Amino acid sequence: MAPTRLPFAFDQERCPDGKFKPKEKPCDTTVATDDDEERVAKRLEERAALIGDSTDFVEAPASPNYSENYDAWKADLDENETGAIASWTDVNYRDIREAMLSGDTEGEWGQSAANLSRALARAPKVEGEIFRGMALSKSEVESLAKVGTTFTQKAHTSWSSEEEIACAFLFDEEDETKVPVLMVAENGRGVDMKPHSSVPHEAEVLAPAGEGFEVVAVEPIEVFGEMGFRVVVRRAA
Repeated sequence: MAPTRLPFAFDQERCPDGKFKPKEKPCDTTVATDDDEERVAKRLEERAALIGDSTDFVEAPASPNYSENYDAWKADLDENETGAIASWTDVNYRDIREAMLSGDTEGEWGQSAANLSRALARAPKVEGEIFRGMALSKSEVESLAKVGTTFTQKAHTSWSSEEEIACAFLFDEEDETKVPVLMVAENGRGVDMKPHSSVPHEAEVLAPAGEGFEVVAVEPIEVFGEMGFRVVVRRAA
C-alpha cells in the first residue's frame, strides 16, 4: 500500500539540527526546557505561528444546551480547579500527566491532577472526530498499530479538533528515531479547552483519563518525507 501524503495548511523545513521550524525563520539549536520561562514562551510563540489562527470547532456538542452548560460549568469552578486548568494548558501538562501515571496524589502535581480531574468530571463534553499527533518508539508502534488492539487512557490526554494542528506534534525534536503517529478518534469525546488555553490555536480537546479505545484501521502515511502511521480508533461504548 502506497503511503498517503497528509495535506497541510502550513509549510515547514527541517533545520540542520533535525528540528522542524516554519520557513523564513532561523533555526534555534538550543533545546528548550520547561523550567526556562523565556524559552518556553518562545516555543509557544513559534508553535502558534506554525499553526496559525484556527477558529474551527469540533464536529458537534454532546448536548443541545451545550453553551449554557459550559458557561455554568466555568462559573462553578473553584480557585484550585481554575488553577489546575491553567497549569495544564500552559506548560505543566507533562508534570500533571506524570503524576497521574505514577500514582502520585500528595505532591504539587498530584494535587493539580486531582483538581483537574474534579473539574473535568463535571464539564460538558464535545463529541466528534478528534486528532492526536505523537512521536513513538518503534516498539510502541508495533504494539499499538494493529487492528483490534484496545487500550485505556491512564491519564488525561490532549487531542485537537484540527488534524493539521495535531500534525505539528508528530516529531520528537530530541529523538529522530521515533515514528510519527497520527491517531484519529472517529467518535472522540472531551472538554473544549480553547477558552482556557494560553495557546488557543491548538484547538485542544482534553479527553479525561479512563477512556477506552479500539484500533479499527491503520494506514501508512508520509509526513515531510518521514514514514509514519495514521491509526484510527473508536471510543468504547
